[in-house]
Amino acid sequence: MRYSAWLPWLVVASLGYTPCMMAAAKTGKVFFDQSSSTTLTLYQNRGIVQQSFDILPDEKGQLILEGMVNNWDEDSLDIHYQDDNRSIGADRVWWHSQGLNRDSLYGRLVGKPVELIGGGLNVPVQGEMLAYDKGMALVQGSNGRQYVVDWHDSQGFRLASRDKLFSDDDYTNRIHASFNDKITTNNLRVNYITSSLSYSSHYRMVLSDNKTASLDLSALLENHSSKDFSDASVRLVAGDIYATPVMARGLSAMSMDAASTTGTRVGEVLVMPVSESLQLKNNTSQQVHLYDRQNIKLDKRYLLEVYGRSNARKDMERPHRIFRFKADADLPAAQVTVLEKDGKGQMVISSESRLDQTTAGDIVHLSLGDAMAVRVERKRLSSKSEGNELITTWQAMVYNDRNEAISLIIRDQERSLLRLGNVKGGKLEGAPAIRIDVPAGESKQVSYSAFYSSK
Repeated sequence: MRYSAWLPWLVVASLGYTPCMMAAAKTGKVFFDQSSSTTLTLYQNRGIVQQSFDILPDEKGQLILEGMVNNWDEDSLDIHYQDDNRSIGADRVWWHSQGLNRDSLYGRLVGKPVELIGGGLNVPVQGEMLAYDKGMALVQGSNGRQYVVDWHDSQGFRLASRDKLFSDDDYTNRIHASFNDKITTNNLRVNYITSSLSYSSHYRMVLSDNKTASLDLSALLENHSSKDFSDASVRLVAGDIYATPVMARGLSAMSMDAASTTGTRVGEVLVMPVSESLQLKNNTSQQVHLYDRQNIKLDKRYLLEVYGRSNARKDMERPHRIFRFKADADLPAAQVTVLEKDGKGQMVISSESRLDQTTAGDIVHLSLGDAMAVRVERKRLSSKSEGNELITTWQAMVYNDRNEAISLIIRDQERSLLRLGNVKGGKLEGAPAIRIDVPAGESKQVSYSAFYSSK
């Protein structure tokens, strides 16, 4: 971070001092971008970073790690050594909060020799800072004058420290760890959670002319951090992890347990490995493909949901479209874009939906938009009470203006519905629904009775 962004009138000028970055050694100090292996476990809004390093603490049991990503969850940090028999955690971990604190830095200049520059001065003025408070400083110049320095005055004085007051710990993104136990293995493990890594996923369904479709699932990996993760192994986690509050350390531990499972269920979530070659550099995104199936057999139908007891008017209603197919693998939840060809063979988006998380072997239900070429006109023919039952007879005319045959399901949503019966022109589809098959470009009439509880 540039000093001018936070400290417009402070210049740290320590004579004879040039900051430098130490090269990573075999003991004592390591940089986050020099890991021997990195695994990213990505969620929709965050990521777990698991890194291994070949490093030992120094002779005092001290370890320094530099170059942590931005926006990391401080409560999630886990530093430990792993050998064949046990895990040895750090006894103490501490770090300097990222960024520069103006008031803290200025406060350390009080009583110290400083140099005034700018503000109309022809030559710098030596002096001593007498006081500082909330962006205002008072400096006693060696010329006998006192100078008021206003942080808010962009054309005013600037200050330079004449002594070396600030170490790299004041501004370096550095983590310290201390180990009391004797460390004999150099297998250091560091785990943490960051919101700078995440992914989103999306299905693309392309319809064909023979009641089949292709379905592919892609994911967009997003790295909004300052680090390059191109050499990392990546796994994606899908599922509901929010039903029970989970602390960050617990989430990280759960992901470690899941590491031995590849592309399968872990608890109530689905872990999907990314096998494609990655170029996940800092502040970049990359699309990867997770699932691709051709010639999926679709059960296309229309669904009209009614409340038969409360509506006696003659209405023209539009059902909504339903696609059903059998999942051949565990499918994560994601949005679905449905495309099909128009009369000129060009692809258009015909509808959008959402695919709920589905287990292999179960039926996927995609609820699409309202129909344009399928309409239903219903009217109530009669209504009477018999004992504890209210019996209502309905008549419906189904209009199919499409160039293909359709199946329509009429489902009564009334909570008091006991059963449907006396169906003519259709057939029962389960207890509370009726199915009507209508040829292309034709209409069909159906009648039925709905039996409601009158209690």
